[in-house]
Amino acid sequence: MANQLNVSPAAILAASTEFADVADTARRIRQDLEDRLKGLSPIAGDDEMGHVFAARFGPAADATTLVLEGVSDGMTKTTEDLQNTAGLYTKANNVNTDLGRHLV
Repeated sequence: MANQLNVSPAAILAASTEFADVADTARRIRQDLEDRLKGLSPIAGDDEMGHVFAARFGPAADATTLVLEGVSDGMTKTTEDLQNTAGLYTKANNVNTDLGRHLV
C-alpha cells in the first residue's frame, strides 16, 4: 500500500539508546573539561600577555562547557522523545489489535 506507514517501536527504542550514549559522553567530556581546566588561567604568567590570555581563556572554556551541556541536554531530550514515541506507537497498536478482536 502506497499510503501505509510502517513503524517499528523496537527500532525506535534501539535508536534512542544511541542518543542516550551521546548525551552521556557529552556530559562526561564536559565534567572532565571543567575538572581539568579549573584554575589554569594563570598558566601564561602575570605579565600583560598573561592577563590577556587569562581574560580570553576563561570565557572560551565557559563557552565550550555550555556547548557540551547543550549537546547533552538536546540528546537527552531526543532520547526521551523517541522513547515516548515508541511507547505511543505500541499503545496505539495494542488498542487497534484489541478493537479488531471484537469485529470477528
